[in-house]
Amino acid sequence: MAVIAWSEKKMELNEVKFMLLQHGKHEEMKLPYRVNEDLLLEQCEFAKDLGILVDSNLKWGQQIAAITASARQLAGWVLRVFKTRTKEVMLLLYKALIRPKLEYGCVVFHPHQIGDIAKLEEVQRTVTHRIENMDKLNYWERLAKLHIYSMQRRRERYICIQ
Repeated sequence: MAVIAWSEKKMELNEVKFMLLQHGKHEEMKLPYRVNEDLLLEQCEFAKDLGILVDSNLKWGQQIAAITASARQLAGWVLRVFKTRTKEVMLLLYKALIRPKLEYGCVVFHPHQIGDIAKLEEVQRTVTHRIENMDKLNYWERLAKLHIYSMQRRRERYICIQ
């Protein structure tokens, strides 16, 4: 087996993995981009980078829809698999499995529209409602009793820390 030194390795650019995402109001400003003589990049409507969907209009609707769908699916799995609804077990599962899905990259896509904020809060609202002795309380009372913050409050806290 031959040993190849770092200096002998040649890194090559993989042109197929490039995506062209342009934004702006004026269509005439959106020009084609050529990587080399053979490859002209087509403009795409959205791109995924490090797990975050970026829209060409710099809107976060697709990102929020994707993470809430994933978190809802995981919450459904947790509620089907684990029969116990005790506070300790449900909070542990929620904090370990579901909430990280909702918070990944939240400093980047921090939602400001009320509809987007409500979609993210809805997942936490559903899970906390299923905890025993919490179904009679409203959402804010549940959060206070469980000693957890709303998703919006946590995002604002992360932004201040960053």
